[in-house]
Amino acid sequence: MTHRDKIKSQQESKTVLKQFFKDAMNEPQDRGKLLLEKLKSLQSNDRYDRGGDFASGGMKKITLHNDEMILRKIVMATPLKNQQDYESVWDFIREARITAKVSHPNIVPIYEIGVNDQDLPYYTMKFIEGENLGAILSQLQKKDPGTTKSFPLKKLLSIYIKICEAMAFAHSKGVVHLDLKADNILVSDFGQVQVCDWGLAHELEHIKETLEPKLTGTPGYLSPEQICGNEISTASDIYSLGAVLYHSLTCSRPFENLSIDEILRATVKGESPFTYAKDIPNKIPLPLISIVNKAMKLNPTERYDSVDALLNDIESFLNDRPTLAASPGLARRFILMVKRHRTSALLFLTASFIITVVVAFYQIRVQEEVFMRREISVKAVEHYDIVAQQHLNSFQFKKALEAVKISLRYKESKKSHWIKTQIHMAQMQLDQALYHAQKCHPRLVEILDNMSPYKNLNEDDFSIKLLQELMKRGFPGIALNIMYLKNSTYQDLSAHLPFVERVLKKLNPGLDHYDLHVVDGMIIFKAGKGLSRLHPLVNLPVKKLVLNNSFVYELSSLKGMRSLRHLELKNTQVFEVPELVGMQLDYLDLSESLVYSFNELSQIYIRHLRIQGSHVLNLGLMKDHPTLETLEIDVDRYSRPHTKKHINYLKSQGIIAH
Repeated sequence: MTHRDKIKSQQESKTVLKQFFKDAMNEPQDRGKLLLEKLKSLQSNDRYDRGGDFASGGMKKITLHNDEMILRKIVMATPLKNQQDYESVWDFIREARITAKVSHPNIVPIYEIGVNDQDLPYYTMKFIEGENLGAILSQLQKKDPGTTKSFPLKKLLSIYIKICEAMAFAHSKGVVHLDLKADNILVSDFGQVQVCDWGLAHELEHIKETLEPKLTGTPGYLSPEQICGNEISTASDIYSLGAVLYHSLTCSRPFENLSIDEILRATVKGESPFTYAKDIPNKIPLPLISIVNKAMKLNPTERYDSVDALLNDIESFLNDRPTLAASPGLARRFILMVKRHRTSALLFLTASFIITVVVAFYQIRVQEEVFMRREISVKAVEHYDIVAQQHLNSFQFKKALEAVKISLRYKESKKSHWIKTQIHMAQMQLDQALYHAQKCHPRLVEILDNMSPYKNLNEDDFSIKLLQELMKRGFPGIALNIMYLKNSTYQDLSAHLPFVERVLKKLNPGLDHYDLHVVDGMIIFKAGKGLSRLHPLVNLPVKKLVLNNSFVYELSSLKGMRSLRHLELKNTQVFEVPELVGMQLDYLDLSESLVYSFNELSQIYIRHLRIQGSHVLNLGLMKDHPTLETLEIDVDRYSRPHTKKHINYLKSQGIIAH
């Protein structure tokens, strides 16, 4: 090979190598671009595969699918063919929203609500691999060796505790399940417990409007008041929890050997299912029998006051402590104490029976006294923490600080330190905030540590950087408090507006088109797509807000905004408006939003209300509204007789146009 040929060959090799590296550099970009295009396609067309049948209930069909968007299995619920009228569809969507409202580790989570190609609603849920509790108990009843080994009494009680924790949370949100049974509890292979099938659930606030006057549920688990049509409350779920505990202990359904009519009669008479029990596999501890009987009392007032009280009795049993249901005497209390302190008890017993009795009695008295003192301090701390949080939620920082200081005098708790952290953060006292955050919230400590390099920035730039970090890391409440105090210090509104506009852009990076200006000392703001956070406007004199088609879903920034007169929230994700209660609005547009109740709207002084594109509960509340002049609704969406009566009355008053 000549020298010229060698040079030519080397040049060609360099060209090939250069192209190789160029292609290698471009490959991640091409790959990312292709993936983005695929995600766009999936979002509009083929996110879920065709799937297959999974289960069905009284009003819905459950199918199993692959979610191609994030590559996981999900289950999808759609209405059955005989449940596709508007009233049934309304109930179907209500179930999904109620389930989403009670988001808890032991309640099946809702991922998405949508409408499919057949114009039918659907919602997707987490797919849990495992069996329902009813199937597990059925295997235990048959004495299946593997199941018997995997589910001893303590394991069943640990599952039951998780069920109770889920229901305690649901009740705290004002929701009752009304169809609790072992078949509606899923238990995964890894011990995960999920309460499912909220089809009969209701919000206590609206239960008189939504509860159908018919018997629904499973005999044996139904409370007497559900059968008799009496007032429903959280006590109805507590009865069902007693039935689930009975099923878990005996591996037999309550009143299993009776006909349906006999079950209903036994229930309304207040008879215990233990009266009819046969072939109980093991001897059941008496305290657990007492717990079941108390939870399943005929009179709701004689049951446990709350799910927490029921849960405390289960935990007391597991820790060899006296239960509320059993009310043991002194001898039984002594035996339980011996179980908790076996070694000490044996040492005392070897000395003398009399000395042991005296010491045991003394220990019980001391424990009761310590318990009483601890209870008093705990209740005091809880009270002042609640008061402090309420003041903080109302932006009354001074009162919140006074209350939490009293709480910390009684006892140091994470809750108290967290409240104090929020107060110091709002006042930009970051060193003090860091001290309290170290005692309660490591993630906030990390944020404050990461802010150290920005301490040399001017005040506005530092505040904006901190607000961005708080929003990005999931602390919108603290960001709101900071903006509230920041907006309380301006001298000239027009001079302060550029700072507000900068924060608005930083917290809403997708916001392109908006209008923010001052007229006669009042702010007018209009924005649509790209807007989700209203924090920059808190505590400012805003007169008009037009937020149609935006991504706004909550209105905490409007709390206390008494200057607001005009508000438009058409086609947004807003579903509750408690922040508007007591306001005086000339115009409010909630069309095509998720608001589903007139309950809060009746407490707002509105002159003109527009709420089209949805079906809203409690229309009758608007008949006596003191300021309402016009109401625009889709009249044809309201089909129930009592609702039509309200509509005719509002038409006769000229509030709804004919």
